[in-house]
Amino acid sequence: MEINLESSNAVQKLCKFSKDSILYYYIFAIIAIHFRQEYRENNDLYEEGDIAEIEAIFQDYEIKLLPFKTFYKNSRKDLEYINEAFYEWFCDQENQFEELWETITEEVFQLLFANLFFIKLQSNYFVLPKK
Repeated sequence: MEINLESSNAVQKLCKFSKDSILYYYIFAIIAIHFRQEYRENNDLYEEGDIAEIEAIFQDYEIKLLPFKTFYKNSRKDLEYINEAFYEWFCDQENQFEELWETITEEVFQLLFANLFFIKLQSNYFVLPKK
């Protein structure tokens, strides 16, 4: 991932802290890179139970997703095993996965700064003695 420093949008994000900051985009990039690599390199390890867990996460976040079984049944390619189709399903549903990662990024960002606020608040009450 590169940051175009000639972009006025990028410069604004570097100068102003907000949800729309470089940190926010960095968190999203780390999540996206991790899962894209994981799904590409280890697609043969995903079995029905693993895929069901992924689909349950989408249901929990109320993000619409084409069920894997529907994709697998409608697949025009001759795929002998379910896990051969996993990465193709991911690629087909990548926009939905990005929506999930965006939601997770928002949660991480909120937790990070909620904790920072709490730590700052507590530091006012609990001052360690100087040595």
